[in-house]
Amino acid sequence: MYLTVFQVETQNFASLRPGISILLYGCIKFFTLNDQNMFLKLLILFIVIPIIEIAILVKIGTLLGFWPTILIVIATGILGATLARIQGFLVLTRIRTELQMGRMPAEELIDGLLILIGGILLLTPGLLTDLIGFLMLIQWSRKLFKEWLGKRFKQWVKSRNTRITNVHGEKP
Repeated sequence: MYLTVFQVETQNFASLRPGISILLYGCIKFFTLNDQNMFLKLLILFIVIPIIEIAILVKIGTLLGFWPTILIVIATGILGATLARIQGFLVLTRIRTELQMGRMPAEELIDGLLILIGGILLLTPGLLTDLIGFLMLIQWSRKLFKEWLGKRFKQWVKSRNTRITNVHGEKP
């Protein structure tokens, strides 16, 4: 086992699990206060997406009616919570299996994080976030999210702002 240290601009992060370090690095990189695009990201996250969600719900409400629209929102929440619970238990079982075999469950930890994010998105009212949440819960589409995150991480590593230092001299 080795210790991986990620140095992101002025902050240092250390972890005994490389998968967790990668996820932590990605979250910090996305929401870095020194980032020039931070205002744009927050604007999209807190204003544009809710406006789109409201517009979709209003449009569906005019087409189907008020109560069917409310029923759809509740049904997607219940279905999503159930699916997140099932997928979460499956990933937890895979994590335990990997640990019992003495292997690092990095892939499973990333799956677990994506399932958690997907479950949270499904609990928020709105059909756009529900669609993204369902895609994060389905195993074959979750693989696409993991591939995208891997490509983004490689881009971050290639940028001049990131240095990876391995304390014990082993390759990360």
